[in-house]
Amino acid sequence: MGARASAFKPLLLGLAVAATFGILAWAPIAYDDLFYLRGTPLVTGVWPGWAAILTKPMDYLEVVGTPSEAYEPINTLLHRWLYGLAGEQPLLYRLSSLLLHWLNILLVWGLFRRALREERLAFLGALLFAVYPAHVETLAISAFKKHLLTALLCLATLWLQSRPLPEALLCPLSWTMFGVGLLNKESAVIIPLSVLVWEYGEGGSGLRRRWRIFAGYGALCLAYWLWRRHLGPIPGRPPAGGDWGRHFLDCAAALAWYLSQLAWPWNLCLEHSLRVLPAGPSAGTTPAVLFLLLAAILAAGLGAVLLRLLRRDRVAWIGAAWTLACLLPFLNVVPVMNYSLVADRYLYLAHAGFCLLLMRGLAVAGGRLGPRLACGLRLAPALMAAAYFALAVRRGALFADPLELWTRTAACAPDNPRAHLVLESVCLQRGLYPEAERELLRLQELHLSPHAAAAAYQDLSRILYETGRVREAVAAAERRVRLSPDAVAWLNLGAYLMRAGDAPRALAALRNARRLDPASPEISLNLGNCLLALGRWRESQRALTYALRLPELRAAALRGLGEWHLRQGLRRPAADYFAASLAAEPVQIETVRELVRLRAALGEGNEARKVCADFLAAADALRRRLEASGDPSARRTAALIASWRREIAAAAARLPVRPRRPER
Repeated sequence: MGARASAFKPLLLGLAVAATFGILAWAPIAYDDLFYLRGTPLVTGVWPGWAAILTKPMDYLEVVGTPSEAYEPINTLLHRWLYGLAGEQPLLYRLSSLLLHWLNILLVWGLFRRALREERLAFLGALLFAVYPAHVETLAISAFKKHLLTALLCLATLWLQSRPLPEALLCPLSWTMFGVGLLNKESAVIIPLSVLVWEYGEGGSGLRRRWRIFAGYGALCLAYWLWRRHLGPIPGRPPAGGDWGRHFLDCAAALAWYLSQLAWPWNLCLEHSLRVLPAGPSAGTTPAVLFLLLAAILAAGLGAVLLRLLRRDRVAWIGAAWTLACLLPFLNVVPVMNYSLVADRYLYLAHAGFCLLLMRGLAVAGGRLGPRLACGLRLAPALMAAAYFALAVRRGALFADPLELWTRTAACAPDNPRAHLVLESVCLQRGLYPEAERELLRLQELHLSPHAAAAAYQDLSRILYETGRVREAVAAAERRVRLSPDAVAWLNLGAYLMRAGDAPRALAALRNARRLDPASPEISLNLGNCLLALGRWRESQRALTYALRLPELRAAALRGLGEWHLRQGLRRPAADYFAASLAAEPVQIETVRELVRLRAALGEGNEARKVCADFLAAADALRRRLEASGDPSARRTAALIASWRREIAAAAARLPVRPRRPER
């Protein structure tokens, strides 16, 4: 009966994962996936070859505007394969993350059975690890598979160490998994640290016998460091707070935050604001000395606890030391490219060590209590797992609505620029312009990189334009150009100047954009319309014709060519171009107005009525789709389309009826 029950336990753990995190399977793409799955040519582009995969970092721009230099070939290859199968549909990305998490849980269960030697506590510890609420972030964002893969390689290496394998087989297997882990993420340094902790905790006899494995780990670390230096400068950041004293205080604060979250995940958020001391010389030196002394006292206390555990309980020592080893790469001791000092995803493997420590504590406490109290004490992990489950489901439900997710993120991380930037972007996508403008004004109070400030002013100029403040939009676009004078900045400035009626300045801006990106059809479209407004006919026609190359711009380019012919007095070709534009994109109120007027002037009343009828049918279909979406901005657009429909219906009713000639 016991063997049969054990056979069902892996399935029970898988069901726990599905019940807790299955809600994430259909949540929309969010956070880093917006850029990793859509903006990384190594993932979404044509096959670049193995040389590019192994030598190039990811070259997307994060939402904060800082160029990413992360080097993750294994994670990139995995997502390239998933993108080829699923495109941008989230289901397969989430299911693969859940599968990796389940495999990690099974390995954790096996390690707990080996350390605790008590089946029930080992299973409850694995269950706690399975439903830990902080795992929601790791499983909801596919780009964080690198943490799942690193954990899988680490746990598999520890499992191999417990097998009676010959050294001739164990060494290459261990080295291979460590090398693959380094190519997945640099935090794979936890693999040799974890092996060291487990070997020493189980007596230390294996350390002398397996010195070749650790020598190979050292050689691989050196080879990886040399390889990264060969590819280019290794990215780094200045010390947090501006000097090393404040930097190490922030590292201590990060450790304290992680330990508090392991005990109880009370502050789950996509971004966090964590700072012990303010940056800069104005912060003073006396608080830094006091905090540094406090940090030294806490470190000494932590060391004393570890030493006491090592002498009295090796299993508890493994749990505590393993937790710290898994947190060490994420304490920012060596400044790295982590934009946030702490994050929920960094707790993933460290929580396994915490669960081992907790289960060992329950086992020791149960042995000292009576049978009844010990039985009641063993109910505590089950109750804790139930609380974890409820909290994780509640947290996972937030990912179904990006607006609510980022509203809460900005509330719990008020000093984090990325939280406000993404919330502003979500509000802008939904047409919530006052809310988006409020977030941009909040960002002006925070320290932003030049790239991030440029992105903020670009969105601000769009908001100002959409709310009818064209002159202010031009001023914001000019600020964007001063911060980052790229082709997009010049294009936006030119477009807003055109709307403001300043065609000469718009022409200069658009020519700057074309100089930086001469192959862009979008720039050619705007340049053609600007030249048309200035009466430069030949240049305008060439630019508008070039814009026809991009299918998304075909309707606008055909409309521009229709305007070109109309200004030349060629009404019949102009009507044909307007009709072709409507065939490419039926719901264009200005084009419909112009074409109806032209058809009526040409004596083609029946054709004018057909234009109106086609527009009304297309507008009705689009309005129904927008109203069914439930998006507030979509509903506002649907109301606008309804007003257009009434206008065109009234125009069709005013058209003269031309009787048909009787057939002979």
